[in-house]
Amino acid sequence: MEEREKAVPQSAATRGRGLLDNVVVVLYQPEDLVNVASVVRLMTNFEVTGLRLVEPAAWDPWRIEAIAHGGQEVLAAARRFATLEEALADCSLVLATTGRPRELVRERLTPRQAARALLQAASANPGAPAAVLFGRERDGLPNSVIDRAHALVTIPTDPGHHSLNLSHAAGIVLYELYVAWCEEARPERTRAETGHPMAVPVDRPIAPGSQRAEMVGAIEELLETLHPHTSPARRAAALSRLEALLLRAVPDPHEVELLINLFRHMTRIARAAGQAPRR
Repeated sequence: MEEREKAVPQSAATRGRGLLDNVVVVLYQPEDLVNVASVVRLMTNFEVTGLRLVEPAAWDPWRIEAIAHGGQEVLAAARRFATLEEALADCSLVLATTGRPRELVRERLTPRQAARALLQAASANPGAPAAVLFGRERDGLPNSVIDRAHALVTIPTDPGHHSLNLSHAAGIVLYELYVAWCEEARPERTRAETGHPMAVPVDRPIAPGSQRAEMVGAIEELLETLHPHTSPARRAAALSRLEALLLRAVPDPHEVELLINLFRHMTRIARAAGQAPRR
């Protein structure tokens, strides 16, 4: 169940941030209060206030505030969730940070490219925030979490030392996001080179996390119906590949609804043909 901290009135400066208010930072199972505090401080530095925590190992706003000087606004608006699905239920574009190689073909963005994609999605989806995920300090984001993302964000580093501290990675991504936002909000400033957006346009409506989860559930039910005797591990691998394929297209709500109806219709046909009993 979601737990929300007591909100404080927005200042004029906060209301003026525009697109940055529709971008959220999601920390998945953070373990160290100091790292959480560092991220809060960075968010304050770069004018991002949307913080969501999924299953934090410890949560003490008083201690965090003592470390993250000036982070009261971020802490007051912070939201805690019991599951990742709840944290992403209202989100549009979801990007996951990782430095590890992946067997599945997924689009990889630099922080600079990711910043442009996040702002485009935030602009095209009012009220449905774009999200960037950061993982546990010890081992980063697990595959099951990375599978929920439309694309990956990888920070170029020495291949022999690719792992970054949680707050360091957040600092790089938030910096690029802020630079990209400055180009949009403050065109009088010298424009920096910001790379290219995602190959698939994201400046349009994107199906929210809750709808994408419904689509994945429909695919899973279809696979169980078609292959009832296949091991759960093999079905899970197939589901992961199909989900990655569909998310690369960044489907809009109408497209996802069509896919959900298609998969459910296929399941009904398979059951009527006697291929598998109803669950």
